[in-house]
Amino acid sequence: MSALLTIQQAAERLGVSEDTFRAIVREGGIPRIRISERVVRYDPEDVAAYQAQQIVPWSKRKIEAAPPAAELRAMSGQIYFILSGAANVKIGFTTDTDEKLKNRIRHLQTGNPKPLKLFAQAPGTRADEKLLHRKFGHLRERAEWFVWAGDLRAYVEAVRKSGKLGDIE
Repeated sequence: MSALLTIQQAAERLGVSEDTFRAIVREGGIPRIRISERVVRYDPEDVAAYQAQQIVPWSKRKIEAAPPAAELRAMSGQIYFILSGAANVKIGFTTDTDEKLKNRIRHLQTGNPKPLKLFAQAPGTRADEKLLHRKFGHLRERAEWFVWAGDLRAYVEAVRKSGKLGDIE
């Protein structure tokens, strides 16, 4: 057996968020290996086997089954950038209202010792979020959190000024 994977590592191998990976596990797609009461790991062979049997990626199944107009509504939303102190920024996607986004930030704040602030947001899609994660992968700290520096900082400051996403590719 290969070294077991954390949820972050397993999600990255599938190219999905940790929340999506948890949903896959809940549906019985990939078994958990319980290390202790609070620690769970995943066998890389189980992750690879799940990936091999997917014709349509898990994260796109529901959207591709929808009619075109519903697909557009389901995918349209906001890309947001939340600052954590002066060190990190979270790049996320939401279809929620501004009020629900504020509530999300309050929930994130309970687990973060640095003050969180919604710095910028712009219309976008889940695909845009994934492209941004890839574009700034060299600054990734963990999951959707990135180092607030260099080209990422300049990009987000431009989004804040224009209210639009710049070139992602």
